[in-house]
Amino acid sequence: MSTINVYNFLDGANLCNIFANLIVLKIKESFPDAKTEISVINVRNFFIIKGQTTSETLINIAELFQDFTNNYNEELSKKIRVFDMIVYGKEFDDLPLNISHKENKYELERFIEIQRLVNYHAKNKTYFNLKVDDLSKIIFFDCSEEQYSDVKNILERDFTEYDLIKHDFSNEIYFSEKIYGQTMHNEKPYLLLLNFITDHVFKLGISKKIDLSIVSTIHTKELTNENIDLKISNDDHIVKTNWLESLIMDVFPFEISDLQQRFSDCDDLTKLIIDSDFDGYSLSDLSVKHEMLLI
Repeated sequence: MSTINVYNFLDGANLCNIFANLIVLKIKESFPDAKTEISVINVRNFFIIKGQTTSETLINIAELFQDFTNNYNEELSKKIRVFDMIVYGKEFDDLPLNISHKENKYELERFIEIQRLVNYHAKNKTYFNLKVDDLSKIIFFDCSEEQYSDVKNILERDFTEYDLIKHDFSNEIYFSEKIYGQTMHNEKPYLLLLNFITDHVFKLGISKKIDLSIVSTIHTKELTNENIDLKISNDDHIVKTNWLESLIMDVFPFEISDLQQRFSDCDDLTKLIIDSDFDGYSLSDLSVKHEMLLI
């Protein structure tokens, strides 16, 4: 198993994802039908915002970021610097899909478990990040010198059999994931769908690993269960891979209008990052399990 990297929600890719989602939500307030695709790059306290939106209303991104972080860490809020490179009023076409999702059930559950621990302490103003190697029983951790003793005590209590090594993560650069910087118009509904399918496959015990991809040559508005190309690359399931592909194609919706309706509660994903609580979103809704079991 590879090393599990876990950062508190005010650092790393987590903060990039939150900021990307906050921008999308802010643009939507003034232009509900806007198409937006942006990414956030974190070079420590410097954030570079790149992308485009059909909205022509400029937003104060620095203020948006500072308002959010001020709810949790006033010092961090004061340090944030933003380079806004968003192109406003930009019309752009949706592209054919070429997306994938790869997941390991144990690693996902382990990640969520550790993420909840890290975020719990971050909410109580103890900040640390971890690189956990369960195989070698080693944890590299990063925190401020002022909180070193507190963090070490937390880790010694919760990871009793692990060697703990203080490390410096400060030179790392982080990028937001696509799904957090997009409105529900092209790739995002299908990225959510791949997560949705994975949740069902894991919880129904069909597989413990899955490598899914969707490739198309036509516009997403024209996609249906009949013409979409979904592939599963791995074959370690309790059923044959081609049968599982056929099952997914029969049970899950692939029309973009259906997906937009099903995932209508997934515009705001900030709480998902902060609480690691998937039960409050339709991503973790086993609403089609009976159809899968019946087939």
